[in-house]
Amino acid sequence: NKIEGEKFSWEGRIHVDGSLGMAQVVVPFDKIKELTVGEKRDRKVRVTVHLKDGSETMVDVDADARCYGDAVFGSFMLTMAEIKSVTFK
Repeated sequence: NKIEGEKFSWEGRIHVDGSLGMAQVVVPFDKIKELTVGEKRDRKVRVTVHLKDGSETMVDVDADARCYGDAVFGSFMLTMAEIKSVTFK
């Protein structure tokens, strides 16, 4: 299924945070073009972050992290493990 929406947030915030090896990283939404979510492993999912500058990086995020947004039908909530991709306009 595809949901087009606005006011997307990750755990109520406007950035994605996760781990890149041993480092904790925070990537603001305004730098992101698209997120592609991989398969769930243990309690994490690997997310490929495609940045607006053309580069990309992979971060591991909590599979149970909740994402929220508004669509024409009302509000929605999905966990990261339930999402395949998010495209920012």
